[in-house]
Amino acid sequence: MTTMRYKILAQACPANTANVTLYTVPANTNTIISTLSVCNLSLNNKTYNVCAIPSGQVIDKKHFIAANGAIAAYDSIALTIGMTLGANDSVVVAGQDGDNVAFTIFGTEITEP
Repeated sequence: MTTMRYKILAQACPANTANVTLYTVPANTNTIISTLSVCNLSLNNKTYNVCAIPSGQVIDKKHFIAANGAIAAYDSIALTIGMTLGANDSVVVAGQDGDNVAFTIFGTEITEP
């Protein structure tokens, strides 16, 4: 029987500016990411990156959904794009200035028996 779970899929405030895997789809599961939220916790403008990486691949220019996206001081951006991911696909993020950019993913995991 197929199981659908609506939930917060992942949250992180990466400690440095390197790319961080925010979420990886579990085995035997497909995921629909309804919204990815980016929040700037700083009094300065920041930038962020978001990539969707297919299973078995490494980050490449073709995977970017947002590259150096601008976010104003103490502001939030909601990317509501209905991203669909298969088993072992990942969402990778990075924020300028380490732990001052927070990311949250909301969506649905669909698990097959």
